[in-house]
Amino acid sequence: MVSIVKNFRGSAFKVFLLLLLSFFAESIAFACGWYPEAETYRFVLFNPQLANRRYEPFYFTSYFLYDYENLENREISNRRNIDEWIKYTQFKGSHHAVDYILNYVTPEDFTENMALPQEKMFAGNPFIEHLIRTKNQETLQYLQFAKNCEVVNSIYNEDPWSRQKTNDTKEYQELISSGEKFYSQTKQPFLQFRYGFQLVRLARYMGDYTLGKQLYKKYIEPYPSQSIVYYWAMWHYAEMYEDKAYQNYLVSQVFDKAHDKKIVAWQFFNRSHTQESLKYAKTNHEKATILVMNELHNPGRSLSAIKRIYTIDPSSDVLETLLIREINKVEDWILTPRYTEFDPAVNYRNQNLYDYTLKERNAYTLKNYKKDMIYLAEVLSFIEQTHTNKIHNPALWNVMAGYLAYMNNEFDKSSEYIHQTLTAKGLSKRIEAQAHLIKIVAELNPKQPTQQTDATLLAELEWLEKNQMELYHYKGSFSRLMMALTNRYLDAGDIVRASLCHSKIFDFVRFESNFFSEKDSISYEYDTRTPGMNTEGMNFYSSYLFFLDQKATPPDIEKLLSFLDKSPKSKLESYLVRDLLKEKDRIRDLLGIKYLRENKLYEARDAFKKVSKEFWVSDKESYKAYLKANPFYTNFYQVDSSSTHTSSFTKFSLTDSLIHIIERAENPKESNRAKWYFLAANCYLNMSYWGNSWIMTRHWWSRNEVSDYSYAEHPYSTYPDNANYYGCERAMNFYLKAQGFAKDKSQKALCLRMAGRCKFYSLLYTNQFYETIYDYKKGREVKNPYYATNRYYEQLQKQYPDFYEELMFQCTSFNTYYTSLLYPETP
Repeated sequence: MVSIVKNFRGSAFKVFLLLLLSFFAESIAFACGWYPEAETYRFVLFNPQLANRRYEPFYFTSYFLYDYENLENREISNRRNIDEWIKYTQFKGSHHAVDYILNYVTPEDFTENMALPQEKMFAGNPFIEHLIRTKNQETLQYLQFAKNCEVVNSIYNEDPWSRQKTNDTKEYQELISSGEKFYSQTKQPFLQFRYGFQLVRLARYMGDYTLGKQLYKKYIEPYPSQSIVYYWAMWHYAEMYEDKAYQNYLVSQVFDKAHDKKIVAWQFFNRSHTQESLKYAKTNHEKATILVMNELHNPGRSLSAIKRIYTIDPSSDVLETLLIREINKVEDWILTPRYTEFDPAVNYRNQNLYDYTLKERNAYTLKNYKKDMIYLAEVLSFIEQTHTNKIHNPALWNVMAGYLAYMNNEFDKSSEYIHQTLTAKGLSKRIEAQAHLIKIVAELNPKQPTQQTDATLLAELEWLEKNQMELYHYKGSFSRLMMALTNRYLDAGDIVRASLCHSKIFDFVRFESNFFSEKDSISYEYDTRTPGMNTEGMNFYSSYLFFLDQKATPPDIEKLLSFLDKSPKSKLESYLVRDLLKEKDRIRDLLGIKYLRENKLYEARDAFKKVSKEFWVSDKESYKAYLKANPFYTNFYQVDSSSTHTSSFTKFSLTDSLIHIIERAENPKESNRAKWYFLAANCYLNMSYWGNSWIMTRHWWSRNEVSDYSYAEHPYSTYPDNANYYGCERAMNFYLKAQGFAKDKSQKALCLRMAGRCKFYSLLYTNQFYETIYDYKKGREVKNPYYATNRYYEQLQKQYPDFYEELMFQCTSFNTYYTSLLYPETP
């Protein structure tokens, strides 16, 4: 934090600072601490669910996993186990009957039912009835043993208040002894295998890894099998194995064969031992599986590994998943910054760009962008080169190539691939929906729209709406599509259509930042028309209104308003404008705000005048609450935050009043021009961050906007009036004009005192207030190179020493001096 070093010495300054802080204590802050998760702004238009759903947990995401529950994979493994039971017992009934006994009957219920007469045992369950009817006591005995093992193995049987397991070693040992006895008694390989699995698991949960490995080698390893139980046992064996490289090999086998264990196997895989693990692989498929697991951990570039996997195992069922992961990565690296102006959601380089200066950050980001574009072309080239009859799904490969070509700005090539996709036979609806999404962004011609291209675009958008169930997270995909169209139109200079598209966004956020200067030449252009951050104070926004505030000039907004009033509109325009037709008042209000920031008062007044009266008093807006105070009054320390006049202002009435006051101030025939300049200065101060009418030029207010570091270097926004809004320069100039027309020394001193208040804010804004600042890189206080004193307070003390003490340190003196300035003839 910046250390506070006083501009003024002694207790007097403390009084001033306390009074200033008291203003903050009573002020309303709109900003809060929430910030969007990376996944809410990650740009993803390519549906990861087009890949093999068995690998869904490992689709590319900014979260730890894409899917934590893995329900589909668990059901696959469970069904395999049930199928094995049905085949062994020759049961002709439903899977549900077996599933109920294996997975839903508690150990207590099973034991109670086994004690009942046979005719009442599990009454109504066809599977148990079948076992009793076929006199399969060995199987019933195994089921009872398995349920007994559940009791000691269950995590729910532990005392949450104890560090020790409720079940002691003796219980495990007794069960292991019983299990080995039952194993030797049965001659059924099916049951023997499952007893072996229970024994290995018991030893592992008991914590005796030496015994567990011995049991595995005795009862499981000699009998390799495709049974799901074989891989469940292997999982427990792998967890007990010390050699990390061989452990990797084991968990890769579990990952490949036991779908319900994919997540835990992935978590257990250690990338640092990948190369050593490969020596244990017996087949190319096993080698490929190890490499696949390594790349499913890799948030960075995986193409070289994908090529290796394709070479040794071209029929791998995970190849398409890996390629779609690469597409989603490239989307994030290139399109997230391009379309949202956030950094990529997944920072695989682990680089904290906020440690850099803006210039360093821009250079770093541009350098990475160029590398990522080269990598994109390499991924596209690989897909094109391997696009043969050997692949599983040619239509999917076509649509992948089409999307990469679009990202690479090869629009004709992209259209060709999408055409091949849409004309393919047996095309799945999901791939068809993905192809339509890409077709829209690839074939859009924003610079030369025609009736035909508009009709085609509308038809595509309506097709997506009708087939939204086939789209990946329809609202999110549609929002990202609209964000892409917004940027395409914006790059073409069509702010009207860009705004229409942005208004269709449901739930997507955009960041504003100074990534690149206009001199940077890259294959697409970051928008630099209005550089800087956004209007919500947290550096992001989702509303079309804030998009307009950032990207549109007042003439742009005038053009948009004219379009909204236009009649008739084309079918595409009517489709896009649907959400904006009800927003005319807000857009006119924004137009007035933007003119007011430029101090174009007459244009601002004209814009505000066209806003309906109902808008200013609507409960949905904030104006009724935040324009009720007197904008033409303030004092040395505080603003007037309560209503001191008979009626609240609207933006129109306030601007109109300010115009009339300035006209009187600039009229040479006025006898007391100082009064009117002073009132105008008060209004400008109140329209600043420090005043009661800040809502005239801003949408929000936060006590954190002017922080203890240089706001000028790290701004919340880069509006053209920041020096006025935060530094009160315009108000300061009007106070100085008032001083020039004041008729006696006391009035001149008052004007200089108020100019000094504005200068104080200016020093804070430009980081000149503190003599020293904290240098985080050096880890200590250093001299502030920007430090400056308040020259107007110095002038006040030097030129008007008789009034200095009273004006600076007596809070109640303001009204006396103020009345004298406004009404000089009053005795």
